[in-house]
Amino acid sequence: MYAATERAGLCEFLDLQRHALIEKLHGVSDDENGFRLADDDTVESVVAYYREQIVASQQILRTIDLDAPCAWPMIASNLRWVALHMIEETARHAGHADIIRETINHDEHEERRSDAERR
Repeated sequence: MYAATERAGLCEFLDLQRHALIEKLHGVSDDENGFRLADDDTVESVVAYYREQIVASQQILRTIDLDAPCAWPMIASNLRWVALHMIEETARHAGHADIIRETINHDEHEERRSDAERR
C-alpha cells in the first residue's frame, strides 16, 4: 500500500521502524540490560520515554512544513532531511537491537542445551 502523500509516507515508514525497534525489546528483562543510563532506568522506563518522544516527533512531522529549516542550528537542512535521517537511524538501531536480541536468545539456548547435556 502506498501513502497518499510524501509526509504520510515518511511518517508511516518511520513508525514502522520505531515499532520494529520496540518489538526487539519485548521480553527483555532489566537483568539482561547490560547498561543503564541512570540508576533508576529500567527497560520499561526507557521504552516509555521513547514513546513520549515518538508522540512529540509525530506532532512535529504532521504540522510543520517539510521544507522548513531544521530548528537545531547545527544542521543546515530541512525537516524532510531530519525525517529521513530519523528513519535511517531508527532502522540502524533496530538492526543492532535485532543482533543483540539474537545473541541473547542464542546464549540462552546454548545454556539450556548445556544444562540438558550435563544431566
